[in-house]
Amino acid sequence: MDKQCYYVKYEKRECSLFTEQAEIKTYLLSEKTIYEKTVQNVMIEECSNSTTYWSLSTNSCLRCKTGFIKYSEMQNFCFHDDWELRNFDESKTYCESKGAFLFRPKTQKERLFFTQKFPNFRVFVDSRITSSGEQYKWPGGSYVCGFSNRQPDNLLTLLESVLEIVSSGKFNDIKNSKKKI
Repeated sequence: MDKQCYYVKYEKRECSLFTEQAEIKTYLLSEKTIYEKTVQNVMIEECSNSTTYWSLSTNSCLRCKTGFIKYSEMQNFCFHDDWELRNFDESKTYCESKGAFLFRPKTQKERLFFTQKFPNFRVFVDSRITSSGEQYKWPGGSYVCGFSNRQPDNLLTLLESVLEIVSSGKFNDIKNSKKKI
């Protein structure tokens, strides 16, 4: 199951997955909720410094890799800031060389974090397409949502094949050219 999933609801022969930020009327969930994620409060106490994070896969505190830090707003992730000019492929390769991956802000909370921590920045996120008209997906297969108005605008050409997050927390498709990651 996707680690971003906090509720699964079955209704009218449909199974729906919801993130923590989804606007759900919780009083309607009782008998229709199939799954509800619970996170122990212990993660905040045990992982309170900037060098450890709460791992959802191991349900324990783990140390961030050297050169990475955890921000208090994002307890489950460690981040590495690097502001070298690189294109998407170079950025992705750089992250992988550090045992990491490009930013994957799947939830509204993660996008809000970006706008607050990095105002006026635009950075690559971990999604690309290989044919015009293709829908952007995150690694793992879930669809990218939260685009700026009139985006993506790659329906007829493949000139813009990668994504960036902008200071509004929205996504734009752009050319694979050098920018700061």
